[in-house]
Amino acid sequence: MDRIIIQDSFQEVIEDVYNGVNDSDSFWVSRIVPGVETSQEFRINVNDESNQFHGDNGVQFNQISPDKYELKVDQDNEYLLQTPFSRFSKNLLDITAVALSPDGKLVAIGHSNGRLKVMDTWTEKVVLSIEQAHFADITSLKFFSSGKVICSGSIDMQIKLWSVEKGTNPRSMVGHTSAVTQLILLGSTGRNFLSSSTDGSVRLWECGSGSNIHTFRRVVDMNDEALSMSITKRETSTTTTTTTTNSSKELQFETKGYYVYVGYSSGNIQQYDVDDLSQTKVKFPSINGSSVTSLDVITLEEDLVIAGYSDGILRIWRDNKVWFELRVDGEDQEITKIHSSLCQSTNSLKVLVCHGDLIKLNINLQSGELIGVEYLVGMEQIKDIDLKSKVLMAGGHEGVIKYIN
Repeated sequence: MDRIIIQDSFQEVIEDVYNGVNDSDSFWVSRIVPGVETSQEFRINVNDESNQFHGDNGVQFNQISPDKYELKVDQDNEYLLQTPFSRFSKNLLDITAVALSPDGKLVAIGHSNGRLKVMDTWTEKVVLSIEQAHFADITSLKFFSSGKVICSGSIDMQIKLWSVEKGTNPRSMVGHTSAVTQLILLGSTGRNFLSSSTDGSVRLWECGSGSNIHTFRRVVDMNDEALSMSITKRETSTTTTTTTTNSSKELQFETKGYYVYVGYSSGNIQQYDVDDLSQTKVKFPSINGSSVTSLDVITLEEDLVIAGYSDGILRIWRDNKVWFELRVDGEDQEITKIHSSLCQSTNSLKVLVCHGDLIKLNINLQSGELIGVEYLVGMEQIKDIDLKSKVLMAGGHEGVIKYIN
């Protein structure tokens, strides 16, 4: 796919001309085409109050709504761009994880130095700040359903619970022997949750006691690094290949019907039955050895398993085979996060893909055809995203940015 980068201040350039600060001005837009060594840069001229602007070589740039723009390079190349609603304060740098509260009113922000902040999504007021929540990068954050407790995981191998109101750490979970890569809360309360790690394990925990109920590992390679996870819930059981005598049922509160897909460094994807504590027969093989760095699952009659890989390829597995494949990043930059949803009105699948940049794909559910692409511009080197109540937060090297989805 082509990559589109636009001058961060382009909206200010347009507003200055509209408001009479400048009679005319211009901004740049850059297009990077896979396989082409040099990028194309276009100058877009702003000299009146219309919503249509012209640039070099017949390029057009049109505003179609307050936060949507269309770039027309030629008849065959049109790009839809969405701009952010706001950018958080400049002192938020090197962000490694973000999470929104269930109502979208608070955002938890994890830093590369282990600092944890909680801020109001709209006023940007700091609600909580813990300078050394962890000793290294915070890799995953989750709010519990109450919005009053946060779960954090880190490269320092620890998992911690935090009170948003008091800033206290009532519980820490220790057991992983390498970096924690992701956290998933189960059920309506999150009393049970899953953690994945580069030590090759996925662990099921119980919050009240801090107990590690069970440890899942690939039977054929127990040290294969677990990099990503996604869960689905079904009423029927899946045939298992390994069974475990479950003596910990009293610590399992909302695990019934849950299955977790785990993406590994080897490129394999394996499913586990969370309630039966077993590995199922459902698995998807490595194609070229690229690691599975992000996962999401949409449950229809069958599961659509959306996988992002370390080489910038997005694959959707359906009926035990690759149903859709797209090289999202021409520079082989890994896909770090995926968020998927169904659009019933158009019978399509919308996939938000984070690969340093942010793009939104619209895929026809019947044909598997890519029917639309939208570029979310405003910040590069994005590491993590979260979406709640139409609020999309993105965090990365340059800070934190907010979109209205």
